[in-house]
Amino acid sequence: MSENPNVRVNPDGSRWVWDGTDWNLIPAGGPAGPPRAGPPAGFPAYGAQPAWAAPAPAGRGLSIASLVLGIIGASWFLSFLVVPQVLAIVFGTVAISKAKRQGTAKGMAIAGVILGAAGILMAVGFWVIVIQNCVTLPNGQFSCEFRP
Repeated sequence: MSENPNVRVNPDGSRWVWDGTDWNLIPAGGPAGPPRAGPPAGFPAYGAQPAWAAPAPAGRGLSIASLVLGIIGASWFLSFLVVPQVLAIVFGTVAISKAKRQGTAKGMAIAGVILGAAGILMAVGFWVIVIQNCVTLPNGQFSCEFRP
């Protein structure tokens, strides 16, 4: 075995050198010149290391929270709690104001505000229908009859 770890000698006496990408045969008279930097001719060079990604713009988390809460609020409008809808509107308006100051996208925040408002409107409509169809009976009991 030779002293250089990048050089290997086969049993037939041929010597090979590792240039970082491939094993190359060393001619019998010795190397033709100093080792090359990079891959052998005809092969593309590796690209530079990728740069670190830029940090996510501030306010994006609020936009995502607004959208998720808006979807939850619009799909759970039958619940008596309107907490997800109100939080969707609050987070969405804060995210929209941050996006205007920073010049970033605000589509998810707008969608969250719209879904939150729609969820509140659906919840209010549901409770109006419930209240219209419910009465207190003369014996003090509460009764609801739903008629289409």
